Amino acid sequence: MGAQHKDFENEFWANVDKSTGPDGCWIWKGYTMPNGYGRTHLGSKTTGKVYAHRLSWELAHGAIPERMCVCHNCPGGDNPRCVNPAHLFLGTVKDNNRDARDKGYSVSPRGEKNGSAKLTVSQVLEIRALAKKGIMQTEIAKLFSIDHTQVSAIVLRKKWKHI
Repeated sequence: MGAQHKDFENEFWANVDKSTGPDGCWIWKGYTMPNGYGRTHLGSKTTGKVYAHRLSWELAHGAIPERMCVCHNCPGGDNPRCVNPAHLFLGTVKDNNRDARDKGYSVSPRGEKNGSAKLTVSQVLEIRALAKKGIMQTEIAKLFSIDHTQVSAIVLRKKWKHI
């Protein structure tokens, strides 16, 4: 390990409160994002921004495989400021969302509760009923002022699959 890397690693851990011991949450004392996660930088302050918990994982375990999330599993409930490698695990985006949902955390709201939703539950059900009657998806799309690809995704249950 090079001296520069060791200096960086020491600087990182100097921003962590480990007073809870090896089993407790180690709290990031540096900059915290509005979402509660610690953030730091590697190299350039503008181009090397990284989440502190991800960097903690890398310092303890090595590189994070492509398309993987570093998820929390803190004993007292997930703590976004926690950087204790013992409280972190790797998972896909799907794993991370399932983990959050299973723990009762807010994930992107589904259906009409999502702020960007253009349809209501009743409209989605109507779209499926019209498609089942054989009405062309392009015609259904015009009725609801949406793209035919959205109609297809709804009919195939790729979108609004919870309904």
